[in-house]
Amino acid sequence: MRRNSQLKISIKEIPNFIEDYGDIFLSISYFRHCFDRLEPYVVMFMEAIDSGRNHFQIKSDANIMQCYSSIEDYINSISAAVSGGLQSIDSRVGGLWKNASPEDFRAAKKFIEGYHVTLGAALCCLTVKMNAFAQMFPRPYACGAMRIADFMVSEMMPGFGMVRAIQTRFGKQSEG
Repeated sequence: MRRNSQLKISIKEIPNFIEDYGDIFLSISYFRHCFDRLEPYVVMFMEAIDSGRNHFQIKSDANIMQCYSSIEDYINSISAAVSGGLQSIDSRVGGLWKNASPEDFRAAKKFIEGYHVTLGAALCCLTVKMNAFAQMFPRPYACGAMRIADFMVSEMMPGFGMVRAIQTRFGKQSEG
């Protein structure tokens, strides 16, 4: 059986190799696309939080101020995790084709698959939260700050803890 000298795999194995490569990297491209698409929503959301903090009723309510800080921390943390994950993948697999081997590809594939759950959960959370906010407040400056604050407490806060738990579990798994 003839073998490809660079890939060190048989000719018959090349279609499966390319299919696996395509599946993995298409999913990462999709994650990157989703993340890039969220940027304007995140910016608008953060501007609404900053604006809300200056409202006299919100300034005087410690619970809402704490909620705003927590939400801001969650959004920043999740965004940083996704961005960092995508950068880690890029640096890990950037030169894969220079000296491609089945072993290198399998290691890269395993590395990327390890990020799937975390990236997927984080992107899902960000997408759901940012879309809900954008749908409810297409022009956040055109509605009341207290209405946004109520939405933050009732709709934005729930669920962030679950994503943080997934990130924490993933971090422990990838270390060990």
